[in-house]
Amino acid sequence: METRGFHIEPKPYKISSILNDVLQNNGIYNNPKKYLPIKSGFDELDKITKGFHRSDLILLGARPGMGKTSFALNIAANVAADNNTVVFFSLENTKETIASHLLSSQTLIPMRNFRAGKFSEEERMKILIANNTLSEYNLYIYDTPSMTVSEMEMVLRNIYNNIDLIVIDYLQLIQRDETIENRSLQTTEIITNLKCLAQDLNVPIILLSQLPRSVENRENRRPQLPDLDNIGSVGQDSNVVLFLYRDDYYSENHSNISPCECIVAKNRHGERETANLYWLAKYQRFTSQ
Repeated sequence: METRGFHIEPKPYKISSILNDVLQNNGIYNNPKKYLPIKSGFDELDKITKGFHRSDLILLGARPGMGKTSFALNIAANVAADNNTVVFFSLENTKETIASHLLSSQTLIPMRNFRAGKFSEEERMKILIANNTLSEYNLYIYDTPSMTVSEMEMVLRNIYNNIDLIVIDYLQLIQRDETIENRSLQTTEIITNLKCLAQDLNVPIILLSQLPRSVENRENRRPQLPDLDNIGSVGQDSNVVLFLYRDDYYSENHSNISPCECIVAKNRHGERETANLYWLAKYQRFTSQ
């Protein structure tokens, strides 16, 4: 099998080596953490998904402004806090913006304070403490716009070993192959390559994606799998599909804390259910309670 930027040589595997991998992946041997699924840090979501499994492609979809970047950053910070290595490709926001979002989420200091650069002495102390904590994380941010999958692969292979999670924000900003005229086929090419990359590196990849405006043209605006039909093969090729939905997104009455549904619309490892979260908009933070 050959895809753009990748070459996977087909070969047979003896049953003994396959069984060895199964035992490793299920933590039977002495180093289970290296093989067990990665926990998102959101207990209800982890209970449904059983964690993010190695080599899985996880789609996180939502309408613009629903909070998908913040949710992905919350997960990235949770995973890194558990002594894991995380690589976050930010194709939309600068690394400084991403760092500010992380500090706001960690300190519960409003994001507007970071934009204005105005803090009380107490807030400054909280920021310095959070800075020391976050600086210890093996969390790497790339903010190069319009990267190709091949460029991401080069970064991942040449610089880091033992990566535990990759996050890409977001699908529509990944550089496409202009030799393919059909945009849907371009997206399918990207999805295929990302799926191969996740399997080849044995690392879960969380891929963010904007959902089409058509989601808002029906009475029930909760995202559904058919909403992905015009986004290449992402719905078919993803192992897990997560959608974020907030009622207050469509309301004029916004509160400081609003309920949010993380809809597990596809799950090859378990049930399709909904994890209940809360969105703290001022702090760019999701919480389970």
